[in-house]
Amino acid sequence: MFLLSTLNKLSGVVMMLMSIAFYLNGSMSLVYAVMMIICSFMIFESLDQVGAFNGLIRTIENCVDKANEALSSPTMDIDGKEITPESMTLTVRNVDFSYDTKKIIDGVSFEIPERTTIAFVGPSGGGKTTITQLLARFWDVDSGQILLGGTDIREYSYDSILDEATANVDPENENLLMKAVESLTKKKTVIMIAHRLKTVETADQIFVIDRGKIVQCGKHDELMKEDGIYRRFIGERKEAAGWKIGSRD
Repeated sequence: MFLLSTLNKLSGVVMMLMSIAFYLNGSMSLVYAVMMIICSFMIFESLDQVGAFNGLIRTIENCVDKANEALSSPTMDIDGKEITPESMTLTVRNVDFSYDTKKIIDGVSFEIPERTTIAFVGPSGGGKTTITQLLARFWDVDSGQILLGGTDIREYSYDSILDEATANVDPENENLLMKAVESLTKKKTVIMIAHRLKTVETADQIFVIDRGKIVQCGKHDELMKEDGIYRRFIGERKEAAGWKIGSRD
């Protein structure tokens, strides 16, 4: 579109310059030269508008194609069976998942015992949210299995995971909220994506996700002894928490 618009404008300029040149060398009268200059504005302004409409039509076509692609996608089988699991242990076995052609989760395996609190931490875009959405079966895995109580979650009837509850609250309300969550989740399995130290330091197990893989796993104290993403993550959070807005004298 930019190239087409530039070519149109350059053509108009060339037409104007040639009209002036023809008038100066006596091969075109003043009246015809003025008419040609006016026509150059009229013609190429219209062509600009045609080009703009053409670009709009292409954009609409792309949007329609994407909408049709989404509508034609195969529907997940969400009926399943009413199964009572033997336990609430979640097992992830060698799971791969991609958005279109971009691999997000790459051969991830781990187990979440029932009645434990699990935290996923790691850099943005590393795959934390995708893993939790796969556990809740917002999508189906490309390969591998996710088991609940030893049964593939694709065999269960569809259900729905608490979203992150403490990302945008102030510290005072966060403490009250976390106490309420702790009270409600006793003897339950809790899976959370965490960004704050208070949220993760009491977790039974912490999984550090980076580039679609689990790169560290353990309790808070264990991971703090390792030189890795988790210790840097905690250090950055502590440093950010200590920032203050100063004033000049």
